[in-house]
Amino acid sequence: GKYIRIYDYKGVVFSYDYAVEKLIIINREIKDKTFEIKNWLKAELEKRKFSYLWGEWIQQKEKKVQSGTFASESLRTYKSYYRNHFTYFSDMDVQEIKLKHIQKFVDSRNVSEKYAKCLVVCLRAFFTWLERWDGVKPPLFPEMEVTKGSRKKAITYEAQIDSIKNIPEQHRDIFIFMRETALRISEGCAIKVKDIDFPNGRVLIQRTYSGNKLSEHTKGRNALWLPMSAIAMNVARKAADKRFGEEFLFINPESGKGYRAASLRRYWNRYSGSGV
Repeated sequence: GKYIRIYDYKGVVFSYDYAVEKLIIINREIKDKTFEIKNWLKAELEKRKFSYLWGEWIQQKEKKVQSGTFASESLRTYKSYYRNHFTYFSDMDVQEIKLKHIQKFVDSRNVSEKYAKCLVVCLRAFFTWLERWDGVKPPLFPEMEVTKGSRKKAITYEAQIDSIKNIPEQHRDIFIFMRETALRISEGCAIKVKDIDFPNGRVLIQRTYSGNKLSEHTKGRNALWLPMSAIAMNVARKAADKRFGEEFLFINPESGKGYRAASLRRYWNRYSGSGV
């Protein structure tokens, strides 16, 4: 029974053509009996902005990090994406974001193809959540193909052993153990004495590091027993001598604490001479 002023998501009065477009949508909603005036008011439009809903998504991710079901390093990356790139969409109504907007966003970024693809993958994850959270139909996404990139190099077992011999002896054991068990660096750092089953010659891989935070699950979220070679067994027995349970298997003598992935990468790059 009263007049209501309707604005677009930027708080600007509609142009004539835009107003006609929105009237068509309103009439369709009235016909389908889904029209609600609150969805067209400024206060509600604020809650449909990319920045507002992104904040809701990140809050949920933060709770998952606290419960151990989401990697803290992934959360840090998402926040970095928003801070450095996704402010491009901040004031846009998520329902207004289309393929053309995402493609223009990608084209405006001065980043590598691989990084641009990561940005789009993150956007896709956000809109997938939005569809479940609020029924927002996700837009189409541009085809992303990485045509440039450095090919990863692999060196032979013998070359790896020779490279490990170049590393100072005080840090050598953890590299030998990871070489023999084919562990990720972040998993090798996270092994505790209790994870070693000496009678059966195996090691339980059940936690990893995400950045500097210890996660009580692996990247694949599976606990896995791996067999140990005779070399790995000898290294583990030496490392576990007179130490028990919750203690980390490998201790960095420089810090007196468990190793971190960043330290191991630094030692490898500095001493191995492998070139990879």
